Amino acid sequence: ARRAVELSAFNSAARYANAGVELLPNRRRWKDPSKELMLELSSISAEVAGSLSRRRDLERWCEEILCRNELTIYDKLRAYICLIDSMGKNDCPDQAVDLCRVVLENLDCVFTKNQVGRDEEALSERLEATAKIEHDDEYMQLVIDLPLMDDREKLQSMTILTRLCGYFMILQDKQSFAMIVSRMARWTFHYGLSLESPVVFAYYAISFIIRGDFAAGALNGWIALSLLEEFSNRKAKARTIFLVWYYVLPWSRHIRDS
Repeated sequence: ARRAVELSAFNSAARYANAGVELLPNRRRWKDPSKELMLELSSISAEVAGSLSRRRDLERWCEEILCRNELTIYDKLRAYICLIDSMGKNDCPDQAVDLCRVVLENLDCVFTKNQVGRDEEALSERLEATAKIEHDDEYMQLVIDLPLMDDREKLQSMTILTRLCGYFMILQDKQSFAMIVSRMARWTFHYGLSLESPVVFAYYAISFIIRGDFAAGALNGWIALSLLEEFSNRKAKARTIFLVWYYVLPWSRHIRDS
């Protein structure tokens, strides 16, 4: 099933995952030693159903996972992401935002006034430090040389934050968008890079475009594209290319160069 997903053979992946579930003992699927395999097969089934726009199957598999009290928030994260993405595809950004907030609270990622203030202060300091760098290549190298993020809670939170940022763009909520970008930027420069970093820098670039700083927007957009070479994440690649070339670079380069 995993190999089929890698090949984008989603119908085949669905059949393989379902066959794997059927081979597991019916009454002990969610008990050791089958629990980990059942979780993986169920998560794959939910993700594949989302790729095939089979909403009922997606919701059924997500419910199969989310109703299990013995599973942790980390075990359930893939199911939550499937539901969040499905809400977005079905023109329900408000519901997606609400679910993102619920998941982030479970991951202890909250936005109190003090924390938002720290995010904004750290971002301002970062912008001042960046302004002192004379050459763009130095700034780009500084980003690429950042360590890899190893905090599990923050790594998982980043996957939700990037989605939340996108929904705030759809809802044209500039204040909330800026708040999320500040949090993602602070965590990236403080804790390091992750699989979501190309998308993070794409949104970071958009935040500069909103302020009217097209040069800084273009620079961070190119960094987002450069980071795609460092991380193998097909979904992040698609989002990053779209965000950078649609929202950022047209302000500084002709569309024919895209």
